[in-house]
Order: sequence, then structure tokens, then C-alpha cells
Amino acid sequence: GRRPDRVFLTDGQRSIRVGRSARDNDLVTQSAKPHDLCLHARGVTGAHVVVPLGKREVCPSQLLADAAMLAAHFSESARELRVEVQYCRRRQVRKVRKGPPGVVTGRQERVLLVEMIQPRIRWMLEQEER
Repeated sequence: GRRPDRVFLTDGQRSIRVGRSARDNDLVTQSAKPHDLCLHARGVTGAHVVVPLGKREVCPSQLLADAAMLAAHFSESARELRVEVQYCRRRQVRKVRKGPPGVVTGRQERVLLVEMIQPRIRWMLEQEER
């Protein structure tokens, strides 16, 4: 059947999972492990992005930047030059009670201002697992 996510591989063959729709965003986030990193473009509708990490692993800066660019690319902010992307560990993400599909809130979120580098985004889109 149809997968709820798209998977992109980065330079080090690390995967980044991107939800396809609001309902799929819920599935992608719910299936993430507590220590995985969850990202979303701040204040707009868009894809939930999950970076699988080890229990005590710190996300490498390039992997974080790539995941943030994908979160921005698959959001309403895609045409902006700079986009704010919020991120936190999966264990800090909660579904908004009685909220529509795909709406979550996070504790201890951090915000990253992402510069949209089009050649890098195009390269990542070409790395999608089929």
C-alpha cells in the first residue's frame, strides 16, 4: 500500500522522513521513537519531518539543516527565502486534544531560521527513496 511518508537520504545515507498529508503527519510523528527529532515550519501548514536518531545522539548540524530545509520546502512557506522551523525530540511532542489531523504542540522547542538553498533542496529531492 501507500506509505504515509516520503524518505530522503542525505550525504551520510541518513534518512529524513516527511509526512505526505495532515493524517500522514500524525502517523509519521506517532511512529517516531521518543529520541527522534521532529521538525515543522513554524506557524504555517506543512509536513511533519522526523530525523531518526540514537538514544543519546546529537543531531549533526548538516542533517539538522537538511531536515529543516525539507520541513520548510513542504510547507506554505516554501517560496520564502528564510523560514523559521521549530524542532524538538519526539517525546516532547503532543497531539492537540480534539484538534484536527496533523496539529501538534511541542515542549522545549527550539527555532531555527533556515535559509532556503535551492541547489541543496533540489539535490535532496533527487535522493528520495523509491
